[in-house]
Amino acid sequence: MLVIDLVRVERIDAGGLGVLLGLREWARSSGIMFKLMNATKRVEEILELTHAQRVFEFCSVRELFCLLHRADSMASCSADQSNRTDGNDNRNGALEWPEAVPAV
Repeated sequence: MLVIDLVRVERIDAGGLGVLLGLREWARSSGIMFKLMNATKRVEEILELTHAQRVFEFCSVRELFCLLHRADSMASCSADQSNRTDGNDNRNGALEWPEAVPAV
């Protein structure tokens, strides 16, 4: 997921809008969810004038935290399953630990 926070963006011109549209297209073709958040009043007005608000998905801070929490939970679950699989693959049930990497 790629979320662009526009809280400090006061204005956006055609070039900036083009960059956002390009990022959206890249994300879509790469299977990455793309959202904008905290659009200022002036940015919202430009998006409305250009009808670009129909193209972009928007996300609130609350939604962002929920998405991050869900992603963290999914990562934890997959790590737990990976560890269980590794442990079950050994015939004696012992876990194999990776070799220590010397600190630099």
